[in-house]
Amino acid sequence: SFSVTFAPAPPTSFSPVPGDGSAVLTWSASPSTDIDHYEAAIRISGSGPFGPYLPLGSVPPFLWGGLTNGLSYDFSIIAVDTTGLASAAVEATVIPMPPVTLEDSGGGTTTYPSIEAALASASSGDTVRLPAGTFGFLGGLALPEGVTLVGAGSRLTILDGRGMAGALLTVASTLGDTAQLEDVTVLNAGIGLQVDGGVALSQHVVFLDCATGVSAIDGADVELAGITVVWSSVLPGSIGVDLQDSLSLIHNILVSGAGLYGIRADVLAASSTTLRYND
Repeated sequence: SFSVTFAPAPPTSFSPVPGDGSAVLTWSASPSTDIDHYEAAIRISGSGPFGPYLPLGSVPPFLWGGLTNGLSYDFSIIAVDTTGLASAAVEATVIPMPPVTLEDSGGGTTTYPSIEAALASASSGDTVRLPAGTFGFLGGLALPEGVTLVGAGSRLTILDGRGMAGALLTVASTLGDTAQLEDVTVLNAGIGLQVDGGVALSQHVVFLDCATGVSAIDGADVELAGITVVWSSVLPGSIGVDLQDSLSLIHNILVSGAGLYGIRADVLAASSTTLRYND
């Protein structure tokens, strides 16, 4: 006679939560009834195979420390039953980040674990303040109208698009409240800042190695002051500032190393562009 032994079912709802140099691993229990514990392995995203599986205990959450802010990590989790059999793995990705502060228009402050969470809670008149450090992203961010996103300085606060094809930051307002981006470096994105029919002010911002630094389209009202758009090497087809049917005031900006245009302005009848003191 013989018996057939089945591996346990994997855990579900695996969702690492980013922290400051850490990730909190959370999951829902395996539906199998004989689970002894759970294990997880880690790797830097895209770096090759996972490292060894390490025990997490029998219930969530688990705090995984020693990570680098702004770096993308893949986690793999398995369930292990009382006989030592392991389930199939479930994977998820997380990017640790330093906490950010939302300063509301009434004078209150709230700390959030990510820029995405702070922006989702922000409304017109609020400021999302970023500390020094590198912030990586798995997708683009929507900057709400009337909200200011400000870093600790363009050499200190880095927003890394990690080669995303689209816009890292998008402004699309309807009420005319000005969204502001200040004192950060935006890098490695298809478009650093896209103003899509909204109102935006960007100042003291460096756009590094973006296919297009700033794009303003569809009647956007944008002012760019004291920004720099540069490339570490010439990127074919790259544009520093691309203005399409927009009301634009561009002054004291530097564009260096563009593969196609430093500043391109397609001015239609209902739009206007003013350029002052630019290099």
